[in-house]
Amino acid sequence: MNTQRLLQRAYRYGQGYVQLRRGDTLLVSFPKSGNTWLKYILANYIESFEKEQPGELTFKRAKEIVPELGVNDLHDVHALRSGLSFIKTHALRNPLMNAGKSLLLLRHPKKVMVSYFFFAQANKNIRFQDDFQAFIRHPKFGLEAWLKHTLSWYDRSVILHYEDLQDKGVEVLFQVMKKLNHPADESKLAEAFALSTKEHMSRIEKSDPTANTNTSDDYSFVGKGTRGKWEDLATAEDEELFKEIFAKAHATRNLKFLEYYDLGVV
Repeated sequence: MNTQRLLQRAYRYGQGYVQLRRGDTLLVSFPKSGNTWLKYILANYIESFEKEQPGELTFKRAKEIVPELGVNDLHDVHALRSGLSFIKTHALRNPLMNAGKSLLLLRHPKKVMVSYFFFAQANKNIRFQDDFQAFIRHPKFGLEAWLKHTLSWYDRSVILHYEDLQDKGVEVLFQVMKKLNHPADESKLAEAFALSTKEHMSRIEKSDPTANTNTSDDYSFVGKGTRGKWEDLATAEDEELFKEIFAKAHATRNLKFLEYYDLGVV
């Protein structure tokens, strides 16, 4: 990343920190944890409070309703009538993130690594050229980065597992909204899920030129689950590394997600 881009990024984050309010909820995840899907569900849900007859939600409109810290201006989200201000971030937690609440979306780290690996190869700003073994050991993208990010937010956030979102849908998100003390409307949540299926989002992604500007043309944010699996890419040494990293974490802290994902170290 060149100096000009670094300065621009620092300015955008500084602006975002100043714009954060105590009533905001940070939507937090490590990259490729399902954040795009959850963000789109939440955007559809919030839009149902904003308009009596909300239309089809473009990716551009979703970014206005659920902006990203350090990327988008937060002015529009604070002008929403509903008062529901979710702000996405993949960043590590730091003291400047003085929003009132945070929602941490977790996904099995092996699945995150596989999805992130293919994304990093396709992303024009990353263009990761090495193999999967180098990727999961990379200080910014790999397993230890995932754990560091998760631990920075874990004790201060409402936890939502991507797998529960898949399996339980409306039920689990209804409970999350209640934990966050946000309006929880089952009928509106059900409609938001119906408008956020893979088929629906894939069609909108293809027709929306703002949806996918930083990746190669053959990459889709709306995953099809066919790009590969940990078992296909990882070696025996990778498996040992995985167990070692999470065993160390378990030895120092009581982390419920280790048991939830049956990571073999509990």
